[in-house]
Amino acid sequence: MYRSEFRWRPTSTNIYVEANQSCVFFDVEAVLDGSVIEIGSVLHDKYTLTKLWADIIDICWDTPIRYASTREYKVMLPWSSEYQNLFNDNDMQDAFQKLREKEYRWARFIVNTSIGLK
Repeated sequence: MYRSEFRWRPTSTNIYVEANQSCVFFDVEAVLDGSVIEIGSVLHDKYTLTKLWADIIDICWDTPIRYASTREYKVMLPWSSEYQNLFNDNDMQDAFQKLREKEYRWARFIVNTSIGLK
C-alpha cells in the first residue's frame, strides 16, 4: 500500500521522531471535489501538499483522480468564514500554526481538481 511516510502508522511500526520535534499530530480530512475523505493523523511539521495529494491518490485508488492535471488547495479555518488558498507548503504550515495557536488538532483541506469524483 502506498502511503506518504508521515501518515499515522499502527503502533507495531517503529517511527523515529527526533527529540526536537513537537510530535503534535493533526487529524486531517480532505474535501475532494465535494466528497469528504479521511486522511488520518499526520505530523503537521512534516506534512506537505505533495504528501496530502499522495495520500488522496492512495485512498482514491479506484478513481481516475490521479490523472487530474490541475489541483487547487484551500483550507477553511474554523473561526473564519473565508477560505485560505494554499499555494505552497509554507501556506500549509502557516494554516497548521494558526490551528495550533488556538489549540485545534483537526484540519480540513479542500482540494478542487480538473477531474471530479462524480
